[in-house]
Amino acid sequence: MYRRGRSSSEFPLRPPFPFDSVPYMDEAKRFEELRTRLAEISDLGRTMALLGWDQHVMMPPGGAHARAGMMETVGRIRHTKFTDPELGRLLDSLRDWGEKHEYDSFEASLIRVTTRDWQKASQVPPELQAARTRASALGYEVWVDARKNNDYASFLPSLRENIDLCKRYVECFEPGDEPYDVLLDDFERDLKTAEVRRIFEYVKEHQGALIREYAGKTEGTKGPFSRRLQEQFEREVVGRFGFDDHAWRLDPTVHPFASG
Repeated sequence: MYRRGRSSSEFPLRPPFPFDSVPYMDEAKRFEELRTRLAEISDLGRTMALLGWDQHVMMPPGGAHARAGMMETVGRIRHTKFTDPELGRLLDSLRDWGEKHEYDSFEASLIRVTTRDWQKASQVPPELQAARTRASALGYEVWVDARKNNDYASFLPSLRENIDLCKRYVECFEPGDEPYDVLLDDFERDLKTAEVRRIFEYVKEHQGALIREYAGKTEGTKGPFSRRLQEQFEREVVGRFGFDDHAWRLDPTVHPFASG
């Protein structure tokens, strides 16, 4: 469902010199070089997503360790490519050019957002990023078994390992208002934990009253609901959004997620 620009084969190879010392490479060509690099990094991210989808949907549990190793390797390569200092120099050489464009233009937005992401990612060692990827992949299979057997104790070591790695990740950055701000920023840029707390308090106050008001008033709204009915409902909703049946699929999974 994502579309990137031209493929890397359509662009010139990057010069082996710092970008600010290459007089023959104008800003437009540098921008195309940036898109080429980001397209490759994006493809590595999609490969990670595909490996994750397969683990959740198709892969037998016995493949967990091998799959964790694959995801660790691809994740390390992706992180190393994205935090390459040469990419940072390229972004820096495009800063003034990007600011000449409208703030919300594609060019200005790509340079601005990528620069911010590069600055943040560059503070994280590749080994730590790879360890987080591996621990998450291994922990998923442990969680599936623990959930099935209602055995929290068996999941606790994996949970602790993942939390410890998250703490190490947070320590890569300057302290903020709250430690979770760093993690939250990865999913919702600039959103603060305090703001989420206020939102949840509002929802808790008003949603509870709404549920109590309508509980039992509508027939057929109490579960459990069969997988067949859930799938029927989901396909109807997605169809109304105009999705092509040949371009997506719906699969049962223990942990609900969406991937594109």
